[in-house]
Amino acid sequence: MENVIRVQVVHHKGGLDRGPAFELKPGPAPAVQISDDADAAMLTSGRLTVRVAKRPDWRVDFLDGDRVVTSSGWRGLALMETPEGRFMVEQLNLGVGECVYGLGERFTPFVKNGQVVDLWTEDGGTASEQAYKNVLFYLTNRGYGVFVNHPEKVCYEVASEKVERVL
Repeated sequence: MENVIRVQVVHHKGGLDRGPAFELKPGPAPAVQISDDADAAMLTSGRLTVRVAKRPDWRVDFLDGDRVVTSSGWRGLALMETPEGRFMVEQLNLGVGECVYGLGERFTPFVKNGQVVDLWTEDGGTASEQAYKNVLFYLTNRGYGVFVNHPEKVCYEVASEKVERVL
């Protein structure tokens, strides 16, 4: 869609699709502009641009016109090996005074900054903070939103340990 950019992060792409998955129904393909040079590769859809800097340091910037709304820089993207399994991690920068909203039904403050939000739908009973309406989408007061298209457990650390990032 115009003003929407899809970024995929995968590890070992090409295996069997075991599902489940969130089905996306995109409209007609928008007109996009693509440029690639020695310093950066860029894709623009409407007012939104994703710029992947190649040098001096690798980073991904998301721009609304000329204004950077968020970015992912050094150590922003990682594959983690833990005793519980492998996990992909992405960290998007937050600006000073930027607030994060959304993520579905929660029994916590409306502004998610400072919270760790685990999203996984299961029966939590009546004596827990487990919610039934998890939504893998958040908005910020800087005018952009992020949807994580992943049906398994997702954990957001919203300006908690690293106050300048959403992990």
